Amino acid sequence: MARSLTWRCCPWCLTEDEKAAARVDQEINRILLEQKKQDRAELKLLLLHHASLVMSQDPYKVTTFEKRYAVAMQWLWRDAGIRACYERRREFHLLDSAVYYLSHLERITEEGYVPTAQDVLRSRMPTTGINEYCFSVQKTNLRIVDVGGQRSERKKWIHCFENVIALIYLASLSEYDQCLEENNQENRMKESLALFGTILELPWFKSTSVILFLNKTDILEEKIPTSHLATYFPSFQGPKQDAEAAKRFILDMYTRMYAGCVDGPDGSKKGARSRRLFSHYTCATDTQNIRKVFKDVRDSVLARYLDEINLL
Repeated sequence: MARSLTWRCCPWCLTEDEKAAARVDQEINRILLEQKKQDRAELKLLLLHHASLVMSQDPYKVTTFEKRYAVAMQWLWRDAGIRACYERRREFHLLDSAVYYLSHLERITEEGYVPTAQDVLRSRMPTTGINEYCFSVQKTNLRIVDVGGQRSERKKWIHCFENVIALIYLASLSEYDQCLEENNQENRMKESLALFGTILELPWFKSTSVILFLNKTDILEEKIPTSHLATYFPSFQGPKQDAEAAKRFILDMYTRMYAGCVDGPDGSKKGARSRRLFSHYTCATDTQNIRKVFKDVRDSVLARYLDEINLL
């Protein structure tokens, strides 16, 4: 180290042998620097090739997942630039499960692959139109009608419901820092709150009990340390990195919206009957959590039904 400093600071103090060694050292550093530049250029070209390969495919027409596409995606996912883009995912519309599937590409593309329960639970298809599901939970038959909450979907279902025993409203806890796909100037959570209020005011739901699912607790906990709730909702006064405080604040916003739609200016009930709000924090990929929530939903729906026929 001492001789290296001498080469840089006092070259006239060197012997001829030391000067020659210094020239060799400088040449080695120059070659290494050029090699790094060349390697970076080659890596960029390789990444561009992989990106072009992936982008050339129409995902809606892919029927088999060829290994070369998996290799290309793995290369891209390892790139620091791609990871940096992922950290800014709130700025564009990336599925929450993207990181899960990218991290399991090797397993998913193996010959004879069979999806695990988590693979299925993390898959997502946007709800379009009106979808009806009938199933039984502990000898109780449930009929659930699933509708899309996107603006383009609402006109398909907003006038379709009568005699509904319970209204299930699913809202994301993690969308407080994201914008609408239809309008990048509007906040997703604010839109969800507004839609919640609109639905509560519909005449068909005036006496319908409401079951509120505040979903994606896991994603909220993941992002809250670096994306502060107060940035998007200034009225939040809790600790910046406290997921529990954030959950309570978000629940309070929905509860106040519900109360405003139920109670009149004089405190009287607007609806023909007093309806109730049941709220649950959920994580769709946590089967134990969902099992408990479904039990609670079944109990509340059954209680409401018994009340309707005057047996409770």
